[in-house]
Amino acid sequence: MVGVVVIAAIATAWVVLEQRRAFQRQTPEHAVAVIQAMATVEDVTANQAFLTPQGKRLVTHLLNQRKGPSKDEATVWSEPEVRGNECFVPFERGEGGGYLRLRQGDVWKFDDMVMTRLDGQAIDISLAFAMEHPLQAALKVGWQSVDWERGMRMGSWPSPHSSLRRRCWPWSFVVGC
Repeated sequence: MVGVVVIAAIATAWVVLEQRRAFQRQTPEHAVAVIQAMATVEDVTANQAFLTPQGKRLVTHLLNQRKGPSKDEATVWSEPEVRGNECFVPFERGEGGGYLRLRQGDVWKFDDMVMTRLDGQAIDISLAFAMEHPLQAALKVGWQSVDWERGMRMGSWPSPHSSLRRRCWPWSFVVGC
């Protein structure tokens, strides 16, 4: 009789732990942790449940462009804000900041990242937009640092030495500079 009670207690504890793990797997914080842990394209494939098709394309592209681990300041994540089937996870990184956009599925899935501030200046540009429209994104992000007069005179805009070319993209915490 004691053996039956012990087995029932163990089975109950196991069910409770599994339900807790399933609940934690469905939180935005867990999705962000999974995304941050992706270091290779194989990780993307293994964790594609946490990515929308667009999110998978973006993360795969960033990992393929990666030059090494990020050397910048640590990312500070704020409390996620859920609005319907979307979740916005704000972050700060040095003089920059923005938010991750997650979409609800069976788990929260990364869909896009939007930079709202870069080098202390307000911008509003998404990673998906930057990948689809690289020239427009470069102009939007770096227009203040372009040496317009020199570029027009030399016919070499943007100059190979301009800060626009050397600037790391705002999402360098994924790509590395």
